[in-house]
Amino acid sequence: MKYKYLVFGTPIEHSKSPFIHTQFADQFNIDQNNDRKNPAKDLKTKDAAAFKEDVENFFTNSGTYCNVTLPYKSDACDLVLAKKGKLSERAQLAQAVNTIFMKDGKWHGDNTDGVGLLRDLEINHKLPLKGKNILIISAGGATQGILQPLLKAQPQSLVLANRTPETPQKLAQHFSTIGKITPSTLDDFGDQKFDVIIHASSVGTKGSDADKAKFKQQLLKLKGLIDPKTTIAYDLSYGKSADFFLQIAAEIGIQKSKCFDGLGMLVEQAAEAFWLAHGERPNTAAVIADARAGK
Repeated sequence: MKYKYLVFGTPIEHSKSPFIHTQFADQFNIDQNNDRKNPAKDLKTKDAAAFKEDVENFFTNSGTYCNVTLPYKSDACDLVLAKKGKLSERAQLAQAVNTIFMKDGKWHGDNTDGVGLLRDLEINHKLPLKGKNILIISAGGATQGILQPLLKAQPQSLVLANRTPETPQKLAQHFSTIGKITPSTLDDFGDQKFDVIIHASSVGTKGSDADKAKFKQQLLKLKGLIDPKTTIAYDLSYGKSADFFLQIAAEIGIQKSKCFDGLGMLVEQAAEAFWLAHGERPNTAAVIADARAGK
């Protein structure tokens, strides 16, 4: 049987997902075609209608499962609901879907970002989060996908800092049944020290020079709120996209050996999607190494 996988996004040409899923399929001798798809006609501007049409066509033509990345995760959630499909608890809470698959003829939507982050931190980097003081920078869509698994990991505290306070306040209320989130802003992080700082904004790749300069000055205030020996910095993006934040992390005193990008999270969230589709749990260590080596 020939299986089919696609990852959807705008842009998507840089995505390592087809490579990752090919590596996973090879581990189990699964015959699977893996590719990427940009629904946008100009390849640059979000096109929600085209995205939904392309996903429907993919499954109509015997597609097995797909991943969804920016900027279509909320659209993917809407599509699964429109198809009278089922959302996982984490997708419901995140109000975003990054994995769609079919089971018993029914559409299923899930969000594997948070579990991918946890596996990278707790298994690959051997950094248990229970009892830790966590700071997340930015309350955008990427953050919404990781909050439920992070809260279930039982940190001592979770502070959510954003440019404006309204979104962190809404998210604190939205996730209150899972755990406590303390809303904050980039101008005032409070006075507690943080064990883990997670960066989820796009300012490093999309911000103007002025935005970057202001953001850096705000984050430099963290210098007194870390332990140089133990605090961890983690960027949800990977490669060059993570450099801006990780350079700031080094400036506030976090050791280079404790600064991580999100490549491991990318592979781990893909492994969760593969497991949902095939019921097989891939070995991720070698795939992370190969992806980092650019194979």
